[in-house]
Amino acid sequence: MEREAVERERRRPACTRCTEPFSDERWEMRERAAWGDDGLCAGCRQAAADQKALEAADRERAAAEAAAAEARRSRSWWRRS
Repeated sequence: MEREAVERERRRPACTRCTEPFSDERWEMRERAAWGDDGLCAGCRQAAADQKALEAADRERAAAEAAAAEARRSRSWWRRS
């Protein structure tokens, strides 16, 4: 019995980012997923989602700043044609 438990733990998949072993629930979710599993634990998955959100916000801010700068340039009466 103990040998089976040790073997089960040895086969337990781990997060591809932090290498923390998956919980039983996460392991079952991974087993059910036919494709598209990212191999991340819940904490790393949330961190990745947060990082993507920050990057998207940075892109939006940069685009807004570029648009504002272009608007300032086009309003200038000093502008050369």
